[in-house]
Amino acid sequence: MATEKSAGAVVYRLTEDHTLLFLLLQAAPGKPWGFPKGKLDPGETEENAALREIEEETSLNQLVLDEDFRLAIHYNYRRGRKLVKKEVIYFLARAETAEVHISWEHVAFRWASLKEAFELVAYENARDTLRKACTHLIEQHGLRIEM
Repeated sequence: MATEKSAGAVVYRLTEDHTLLFLLLQAAPGKPWGFPKGKLDPGETEENAALREIEEETSLNQLVLDEDFRLAIHYNYRRGRKLVKKEVIYFLARAETAEVHISWEHVAFRWASLKEAFELVAYENARDTLRKACTHLIEQHGLRIEM
């Protein structure tokens, strides 16, 4: 079985009125929404890969990575006839700007409220990642979030 490792982040921002919004990306029309992520380059750290992928996919380069949040998820998928064992490391990153320019890899982006984000992400592991990120923001940063 082939293995693959990616890194990305749950990217969020606070509006002027302290509304919490999450960045979601869509790879193709009708495809599920998700968080920015991508494969690690040889010798690259997980953190650097996450920041590079976010910048490549969204043009966001002024991010504050939360040093206390790291979540590994695992799943299998098929690439042709091969089964691939995938590990994705998610961090939590605060964006300093709302201005996003998506790359050719995606067709749409959205700054979504928590409720919208839960409705848009299709995979349970993405919802679980969002839940854990919100719990961290509440417990470690004192943010008030209605779950």
